[in-house]
Amino acid sequence: MILFPKEVVFVVCLHLVAGLDVDFNKGFDDNILYKINWPGKIDDLQEQDVEGAEPMFVTTSTKEKYKCMIPPVLQKEDTSSAPYQGPGPLELLTPLFASAQCSIRIESYWTYEVCHGQYVKQFHEERDGKSVKTQEYFLGKWDWKTETNKEESAEVNQDNADHLQYKKIDSLNLPYFEVEMGDGTICDLNNEPRVTKVLYVCYAHGKNAIYSLKETSTCNYEMIILTPNLCSHPKFRPQETGDNNINCYPVGTAPQKPRNLLAMEVESMKLRYQKLS
Repeated sequence: MILFPKEVVFVVCLHLVAGLDVDFNKGFDDNILYKINWPGKIDDLQEQDVEGAEPMFVTTSTKEKYKCMIPPVLQKEDTSSAPYQGPGPLELLTPLFASAQCSIRIESYWTYEVCHGQYVKQFHEERDGKSVKTQEYFLGKWDWKTETNKEESAEVNQDNADHLQYKKIDSLNLPYFEVEMGDGTICDLNNEPRVTKVLYVCYAHGKNAIYSLKETSTCNYEMIILTPNLCSHPKFRPQETGDNNINCYPVGTAPQKPRNLLAMEVESMKLRYQKLS
């Protein structure tokens, strides 16, 4: 199953349709996901369409015609407003900090390491015969044992849905809990200690791995960690949306799926296979 952001649906439609009138002054909401299906003849599968779906006739560049049923946006009921009496985000992350677990991300030159609740560093090792030369910089430090009490007041604010901070990850705005690690190795460019903001994001299948790391400004960094620890807190779980299915049925002699789209899918499969090989 492939879910498409709304912008992708518009782009696909623009490539498929000749003369489609689209109002680009309206904003796009990329939190609403759509799935395009090509189920076959409408006579056989007409009952699959969502009630209230509006028909749109489209024509491909090769004159293949389709009747696409655009559904009303279905969104699951938001239950995050229900009272929550469980532990706050900092308390949920404390077992991770206490375990002294470390996560590593290897890139072309640097290797990045975060020991949760302790430090973030980057290093590079080179072997010269039997000796090993290590180039190492701390990007930030944080002692969870001494800082926990200081963070409790900040946690009260973060526990309020109105004060949650969000980060766009894979086209979704996801809430996060931030730990700022300062007092890193002095930066040669501005003569100030390096600082890293570590953003913990709920991901049920996560293993506290480093999702991304980037330098937001000179010697200031942002690291995103995918952790299951926050997922028991309802306000940190991603808001689920219902499936918005667009069914496109062939009209006349058109094939079940546009030939150009089939060719693109075959080419994509070939590229994936070559990459794996």
